Amino acid sequence: MSDTNQEIPKSDEANKELSKTLDVLVQNAYKSIVKCTKTAQSFPSTHENSLLIASPNYISGVAGTSDKVMTLVDSLLKTQNISKSMSKLYLEGQKDILTEANDKLLESINTRIDVMAGTKTPSVLPSQPKIVKESWNKNAKASNVWQEVHDNKKKSANWFMLNKGAVEIERPQLQFKVKVDNSYEQLFEPKLKEKPNALKPLAILLEKYDAIESFCHPYEYELDLYVPKEDFLKCEEPKQALPLSDTPLMMITEPEQVTQLVSELKQQQEIAIDLEYHNYRSYQGYTCLMQISTRDKDYIVDTLKLREDLEVLNEVLTDKNIVKVFHGADSDIKWLQKDFGLYVVGMFDTHQACKFLPMPRQSLAYLLKHYCDVDSDKTFQLFDWRHRPLPEPAIQYARTDTHYLLYVYDCMKLDLSAAAHGKQNLVLSTFTNSRNICKLKYEKPVFNEEGYMNIFRSHALLNNQQKYALRELYKWRDRIARDKDESTGYVLPNHMLLQMAQSIPRDIQGIFACCNPVPQTVKEHVLDIHAIILKARLQSLTKPVEKLQPSLDGMKKKQQQQVSPPHDSMDCLNYKGLPPVFPNNIICAPSNTHLSSYDPQDKKIAQIGLFFEDKMKIGSNKYQKIKLKTSRFETPYQRFLKSKEYAKAIQEKVDKENAEQKKIDALTPQVKTEPEENVKITQEPVVLKQIKSEEKVEMEKEKRKKILREREEEKEEQPAMKKIKVEKPEESNEKTKRHKIKSEPKENDSSKGKSGGTISTVDFSKVNYNKYMAKPGKSNQKKKGKGGKQNKKKKNR
Repeated sequence: MSDTNQEIPKSDEANKELSKTLDVLVQNAYKSIVKCTKTAQSFPSTHENSLLIASPNYISGVAGTSDKVMTLVDSLLKTQNISKSMSKLYLEGQKDILTEANDKLLESINTRIDVMAGTKTPSVLPSQPKIVKESWNKNAKASNVWQEVHDNKKKSANWFMLNKGAVEIERPQLQFKVKVDNSYEQLFEPKLKEKPNALKPLAILLEKYDAIESFCHPYEYELDLYVPKEDFLKCEEPKQALPLSDTPLMMITEPEQVTQLVSELKQQQEIAIDLEYHNYRSYQGYTCLMQISTRDKDYIVDTLKLREDLEVLNEVLTDKNIVKVFHGADSDIKWLQKDFGLYVVGMFDTHQACKFLPMPRQSLAYLLKHYCDVDSDKTFQLFDWRHRPLPEPAIQYARTDTHYLLYVYDCMKLDLSAAAHGKQNLVLSTFTNSRNICKLKYEKPVFNEEGYMNIFRSHALLNNQQKYALRELYKWRDRIARDKDESTGYVLPNHMLLQMAQSIPRDIQGIFACCNPVPQTVKEHVLDIHAIILKARLQSLTKPVEKLQPSLDGMKKKQQQQVSPPHDSMDCLNYKGLPPVFPNNIICAPSNTHLSSYDPQDKKIAQIGLFFEDKMKIGSNKYQKIKLKTSRFETPYQRFLKSKEYAKAIQEKVDKENAEQKKIDALTPQVKTEPEENVKITQEPVVLKQIKSEEKVEMEKEKRKKILREREEEKEEQPAMKKIKVEKPEESNEKTKRHKIKSEPKENDSSKGKSGGTISTVDFSKVNYNKYMAKPGKSNQKKKGKGGKQNKKKKNR
């Protein structure tokens, strides 16, 4: 097939010849594809292949054929400007390259077909950049921007940093003996099998704090009892670090070398440790490199290769007689637990020491520059530490982080002692804070269903469809990342996820348009993404809100509930029973007040809650119109002012009742009561005063009744009264009796206190008491009969 930059014949004859040639090419291509498919299917199955693998001839034949196929594929990739080689990659990397090459081939074929059909104009895409030569630069060299960039890459010491995207690396987790478990249902269990330097036997138990379950820390007991030795607190003259070029380096890549490393580290008093981590092509991440330095030697441990053989380092890391110097060990402690089952006892974190010193920055690069005058190239923080073998610049960077750290440790102890005026309390505090960091436990990342809100903080600007798409795509991304052991940023970056949710593309091409470049996982699961987006498009633009029509019965039940506003100024123990204040001077009535008894003109009758009824007749008396009015918002201060008015009205009412009570007390006999001793007079609330005044009135009435009854009983028991016998004629007229009762009281009053009173005086006084102050439950007179005549009393004296 000719290139797009060649001229296309316009004559009809040329087009016919070209179409015939194209048909022949297509037929030949189909024949080749069919033949290749038959050959591939003729290969033996898995069971037969396992038997044929023992034959050397079979192995050599398959190897030769595979080399020829790889050579053909590489040549095809070069024609499509793909610089990657299939023969240098593993199976997973080969699949990715084939997918990318197929996409480019199909895209170029579609473009050429469109150009031949006349729907597109041919675009000029030079395979090589043109050299610019004009009159102003004839003597100068040809300017080729691509060549200059290529030369700069070669000259740069960090050339691999610029080319890291073009290098395919096999995922190390595929070679791990113990597969990674990313499910959040299964808790992380410590990998520790033996417990060296233990004060308490190994026991990995399940703990539960605040409804969160996790396994206990194996060395928690040892860390609680750890106290640094006095030699570790002393501040001696710092020991200058050896030059990096004069310090021997040992690369630990074999299990036998790990045993030698442990024996050498046990002879040291201080060691410096640092880790290099990778988390872009893994969900939880993994440690790729461990650097350890002593005073006279550096070690670099290949943790990817020795992942299952590093547990013996616990003999050194948990030894309280050896100080382990870290910088910013918050993450390093968790990584050691997760990947290797390593724990640390006796650590000094230089980052924690920076917090006690007036440092403008607390990074390791600043400490190296401040104390050692060494510039650390922090561009290697983004380096892919999965590379094997490691480039020399990367090795130098890894050594620098720990080679000078022990000298920094000595200098910082001197500064801490100087800041504490020669005492070691700040050094001890640094050891204490570092010990707390050692107590940290690794926990698996838990999926947060509301985490999608952090991607787009102003998520309120999204409509309901966009929010649904964002939430469901966020769940899909986390599920795929856990299954494939990839980071969420690799599966689908946040900006691409947000672009899909905002645009909600209708077709698959729109999904690809939201990604540049398109991630491999998106290509593989584009149908799942498309289904999620189509479901999001079916949602309503606004989230429906259920609005219930309030019924009269429901309103009455709701209004019967007592309203207790939180902003009343009265004491919470004393405002019970008082209605809260609402706008327009509307207050709540007691719970027994019914809406049907509400009269809008009678403002003394209050209502309950925020709604009220207004009866309005419409046509007939059978129907009523209910008008609901809601109160506007009022500040606590406005509510306080209204509560003061209400309290003032209550106070006036109480004062008025007290004045009336004083008048009543002046007319009734006073009862002396003994004053209570040791009574503290305090200012009581208005409500309590009102309640106490009412109780006091009732008590006074009961006391007066009791006194009058006692006086009556005393008069009945007097001996003089017993001697007097009153004989009333039975035939006396009722009118004469009534006349006597009305005419004789003055004589009765005047005759009090005399020794010999008249008979009428005693009788009338007795009748007066029995009539007005009788005992409860007893009547002095009987009811009238049917004839209306009064029955006579029988007195037994």
